[in-house]
Amino acid sequence: MHNVSDILLAPESSRNAGPSARSPVALPILAAVFLALGGLSAVGTVGWWVEQGYTVLVDAPDALEWNFWLPLHDVPMPSSTEGTVVTHGAVETVHGRLLNLSGVGEARVRFSRSSVVFSLETPGPDSAVLLSGREGQAWPASFWVRRQSSDPSVNVTMAAGTGWKASRLGDEWSCGGPGFHGQIAEGWSTIPERFYDCLGSGFGIPLAVFPAATFLTPGVVFLRRAWRERSRSPPT
Repeated sequence: MHNVSDILLAPESSRNAGPSARSPVALPILAAVFLALGGLSAVGTVGWWVEQGYTVLVDAPDALEWNFWLPLHDVPMPSSTEGTVVTHGAVETVHGRLLNLSGVGEARVRFSRSSVVFSLETPGPDSAVLLSGREGQAWPASFWVRRQSSDPSVNVTMAAGTGWKASRLGDEWSCGGPGFHGQIAEGWSTIPERFYDCLGSGFGIPLAVFPAATFLTPGVVFLRRAWRERSRSPPT
């Protein structure tokens, strides 16, 4: 154990040996850690987690066999199903490119996907899912649907809608999109467009700006100190 007097009377070079020997290693590590954390926080200021979807619900008697051509979504998305239903992809019709579905009784089809969008602003219209088979431009418009079933006299109701959700640290937006709801007659018919809107919550500014500045500032300071220490070190 060293006395305080021994340390104070020791040569300058020996007193500085410990810290200067460690700083060339410690400073770059600290700089790398803070810069990495700052970089991740910076991504949070412009990175939005976006979910898009299109859901179709068919309300029909259990024994009814049916086939529908209905509006097709413009965003490629994988699907999941509930009930006895099969998606056959797209079909070209006199009312444009439509989605081809067949099944029995009640069924549900959900198309969805998730992605990361980099933007300072809310993703907005670029995230909306549009539908084909639209009749008319002003809201409320209508959509073309073709029905072919085992019993044309049975009532069948279809409800469908699109939507998207975007979120980042401190902000979240959830918006509906084009959709329709109504009874489907045998053959060709139009279904009225349903109402939709957006709901947003948050601070309006990316909260990740603050942790990004908190981490990046000391990261730059440590990096500069490490560079100065490296410049002062004698060549080996």
